[in-house]
Amino acid sequence: MHVALLGSEQDPQIQHIAKALHQNNTPFYFANTQHFGSTWKISYDPDFDDGLIHFNSPSLCDQPRVTFSNTQAAYWHEYLPGIPLKVPSDNAKNDASADAQTQGDRPHDSESTLLENAGWVEQERASTLLCWFSYSDIKWVNSIDAVRSHQCKPYQSRIAGKLGAHIPYTFVGNAPEVASQFCNNMRDVIYKPVRGGRTAQFVNKQPNMRPLLNALLGERPVTFQKYIAGVNVRSYVLGNDVLSVQIDSSELDYRNDDNASVSVTLVPRDVQQLAVKICKALGMHWCAIDWRKSAKENTFF
Repeated sequence: MHVALLGSEQDPQIQHIAKALHQNNTPFYFANTQHFGSTWKISYDPDFDDGLIHFNSPSLCDQPRVTFSNTQAAYWHEYLPGIPLKVPSDNAKNDASADAQTQGDRPHDSESTLLENAGWVEQERASTLLCWFSYSDIKWVNSIDAVRSHQCKPYQSRIAGKLGAHIPYTFVGNAPEVASQFCNNMRDVIYKPVRGGRTAQFVNKQPNMRPLLNALLGERPVTFQKYIAGVNVRSYVLGNDVLSVQIDSSELDYRNDDNASVSVTLVPRDVQQLAVKICKALGMHWCAIDWRKSAKENTFF
């Protein structure tokens, strides 16, 4: 029985787990979704309710193929989308425009078609991978449902709040009139992506923010949140175990600070227990939770 490692085989976290599995004589294979279709492929039989993962290189697996049913567990570190199709160069675009004008077509049809095809191809790749991701006999760490919930920070906040976590006042959406009122009611406001993946920023509040908000929210929804001054604490939850570190930084978001310092810290037992509850409620076997400990010793999720 193999263990699947989802992510880049060059990633330090993936390498660390691969080393531990090797020392334990547990066979494993690498599955970098960015290279799905090139270095490894899938064949799936819905009638037989099983599939095969085919490898083009022995560096990915000790066998040329492994069945879904012979995959004991899968460690999900990162889903990487496929490498997009190349957009034609300016010269190619000019040539295509000339050809299109000769043929009576619109000049940008070739580029828009290429982009549409790229989106369609990625959807087909994702749907095929879902045959594997949804295979319930594998112990997924974490599961596809947990990964999807991870991509919606407001959902995570709602679950954490129901379990008793302190949540900063938050606005999520693209309605400028509500966003404007929210910003006006808060002294300091920060911006975060709804899905995550980018660092937090202070909102530059101005006397008349409505035109700016109209433009911003006309482009995309946002998350605005009341700024909580205090200390950064990050808790790593592994099953029922919790390890917490304090991250000291002069930046709003410590991920922007190359000089941030990290030290192991103790958090109250009720916060530890809450961290485990949140992890389990989100369907995760492991997770990392960022807290902000305020001057009044309140811990905000």
